[in-house]
Amino acid sequence: MTSTLKLLICKNFSEEARRVLSDKHFADVELLVFPARCGRPPISPAEFDELAKAGAKNSSVQLFGSCCASELMNTPGSEKHCKVNYLQQCFHLTCSKSMVDELLKEGAYLLTPGWLACWPEKIKEMGFDRAMARDFFEQSVKKLVLLDTGISDDSYQQLKEFSEFVARPYHQIPVGLDFLQMMLGNTIEKWHANRLQAHLALSQKRVADYAMAMDFLGRLACLEIEQDPVATIKELFSMLFAPDKLEFISDTAHTAICEDHWESAKKNGFMLADSGDGFLLALHSHERFFGMLKIDRVMFPANLDNSLNLALSVAGVCGLALHNAAIAQDLKSEITEKARLIAELHQAIDEIKNLRGVIPICSYCKKIRNDEGAWDKLEDYLLEHSDAEFTHGMCPHCYEIEMKKMDDEE
Repeated sequence: MTSTLKLLICKNFSEEARRVLSDKHFADVELLVFPARCGRPPISPAEFDELAKAGAKNSSVQLFGSCCASELMNTPGSEKHCKVNYLQQCFHLTCSKSMVDELLKEGAYLLTPGWLACWPEKIKEMGFDRAMARDFFEQSVKKLVLLDTGISDDSYQQLKEFSEFVARPYHQIPVGLDFLQMMLGNTIEKWHANRLQAHLALSQKRVADYAMAMDFLGRLACLEIEQDPVATIKELFSMLFAPDKLEFISDTAHTAICEDHWESAKKNGFMLADSGDGFLLALHSHERFFGMLKIDRVMFPANLDNSLNLALSVAGVCGLALHNAAIAQDLKSEITEKARLIAELHQAIDEIKNLRGVIPICSYCKKIRNDEGAWDKLEDYLLEHSDAEFTHGMCPHCYEIEMKKMDDEE
């Protein structure tokens, strides 16, 4: 935002303008004087640019002129914040248009204290000697009229001398500085109002940007594990700065960026882009560096400083979101692994059933008493309380006994 208003005034009116500005104490207004161009070629756009570049930087420039500014009407120069206040007559700086028009109709040759202070040089610049000057003024002028602004005590004497030189009658009209004071005052107040309005608009934009950033940061804090935090961060910066180029560069994939620049950006938290219209923003938490967000060719490069400050203010939370996402992903993997192990354990438990504790068994028939007090065969009890299955055979001892029984029966 511009901090100074530069007023470009012709030398013929410079003392009046200086007096007005000093009386009002405009600390943010600077007066620049350009040589009078009466009867000369007007100021070209290139000359205007050079005049505008003089003085304080970061300024608005307003030129006041008449015929000297005729070439600037449709081409106000390439310098930013430049404006031409074109006047039909430069005398409109000192009094009303109606007064000037009336005097010109009466055939008056209008003079100012600034012009009269160096009238011999002016006549010489016009190429006149005394005889030629008298002849010219006699044919084209009925009288000389001084629009006296009151800035010089010598103006009246100089008017008399010039009148005698060109042999024309003269007249003095005290106009003072009120009209110029009103004109410059209005110009300055409008500039102040526009600057305040621009500042207000910028402040409102900053509030809106920060509100949007806070909303997105809230979304980052509530991201589900399955969601990609980088995509949400890129969406945030895309909406804030509308860059032509936006990409996330991980710490292991920055081969296109000089290692020294990369390390410097990591240390400082940012690095301006080569284009001058963007920056690289470091994303890290207190424990881990994740990479850089490259934001290039933002929509409003003139406000790059404000954009960078906003980006830096939310970078820490973005880094924390990436850190939390990494922890959540690790936790998810750990939970998945534990779930797998638990499932395997349950499967093993389902496959193995152990009989534990004291089992009451008959010492003669070997039946087992169940929980209801009934006596079950050993194989029935085991079938119910384990996954074991039985296949019947005969041990050698029983085989011998049974065979003996069969022999005895025969």
